[in-house]
Amino acid sequence: MKFIDNNHQVIFNQYIDKDDTSIHDVERYALFYIIAGCKNLREKGIQSFYDF
Repeated sequence: MKFIDNNHQVIFNQYIDKDDTSIHDVERYALFYIIAGCKNLREKGIQSFYDF
């Protein structure tokens, strides 16, 4: 994956670890990638979009 910056990658990995997402779950990977990369979405809180 290509990340915007190190912070994007760190937040993405936090979401993946918190959810214990399977490596085969590409839809969830995409969701976490988008939310982790978008400051506006992160400021709203992932809990607004996803129930861990």
